[in-house]
Amino acid sequence: MMRTRLFPVLLFLAVALALAPFVQAEDAAPPQCFNLSPDDCAFLTEALTKTSVHVSSFHQTSQLEITLSGWMGQSGQPDFVLKAEGDGPVSSDLAAALQDPFAAASLMLNMTITSSNGAQEVTTPISIRYVDGTSYWTDPVTGQWVGMKAADVVSLGMMAMNMMGEMEQASEGVPAMKGMMGMAGMGPMAAMGLLGMSAGMVTMDMTSILPTPSFVVDYVRQPDVEMMGETMSPFQLTVDLNPLLSSEEFQNLLAQTLEAAGTAGQDASLLMAGQMVPAVLEHTQVTMNVTQWIGAADQLLRKVAVDLNVAVDLNALMGMASGEASEPATAKLHFEITLDQINQNFSFSAPENATLITADALGAMLAQ
Repeated sequence: MMRTRLFPVLLFLAVALALAPFVQAEDAAPPQCFNLSPDDCAFLTEALTKTSVHVSSFHQTSQLEITLSGWMGQSGQPDFVLKAEGDGPVSSDLAAALQDPFAAASLMLNMTITSSNGAQEVTTPISIRYVDGTSYWTDPVTGQWVGMKAADVVSLGMMAMNMMGEMEQASEGVPAMKGMMGMAGMGPMAAMGLLGMSAGMVTMDMTSILPTPSFVVDYVRQPDVEMMGETMSPFQLTVDLNPLLSSEEFQNLLAQTLEAAGTAGQDASLLMAGQMVPAVLEHTQVTMNVTQWIGAADQLLRKVAVDLNVAVDLNALMGMASGEASEPATAKLHFEITLDQINQNFSFSAPENATLITADALGAMLAQ
């Protein structure tokens, strides 16, 4: 049972580490262009810089879809599907940010979230606003507006971190935390350790262990297309992580990191995860595609789409003999966001009759 619980944790960590060079590339200046031609790289670099500097407001339309299939033993049947669609204006105000960093941005977003487990589908509308450093959202049950200041959100996060630290130090608090978090198969040290390592190791320069970068990454400028009434230049980044995941260097790095953390924290789940690394990654396939559409005339980013696909051969991984061929368990993520009405004027206002929640009040409710 513990082995099954550790699969998603291991996959999350492996994919996070494997994508580290590409995360770094997005933050670099100039951006990493991989195999783009010098002219295409210059066009892309100028477009991303221009969008960052000159775009202060826009209307966005976005959608997210996550599909999990085959994880419950039903080959080809979706175990879980989550869809979220929304749209609304976004604006930044650098002058306001000088007075209050939390007031640097404003947004209004109307969303519809639909989840399905194959037997039941639930659709929930929700509206979100962020105005003058305060977040507002509609209660999914009552539809009433609720709000919390951004400063209180930060304060609440600090309270949660302190609480987890105190509970981790008190041995009698560990079982309570496990029950509260539903993590009976993995202690809080394991959970925090994995998340901490993911965040920390993403900053590492991992390009040195990519076995064949030219094969793993392909960045191309595709033919121009007509979209949103304009000519767009699409750039597509394709990442095949399988050569990296199957490389001995990467597997050793991940296994040694997990085992070292498990030894230091005396956490058996991390030690087991480290031992499982080669088997998990040998039977895992991961690919990612990112497409950016840039206006050919104004060189502004107009749309981004991301597709992440993970496939795991659970039968081979768990040593299960079966008389029938079984399709791999899959996890698919699709996200896209489209920007229009760029640099238009939008009006943002706090909802009337919203109930504001303070960090102290919410902390007291959670402590009960």
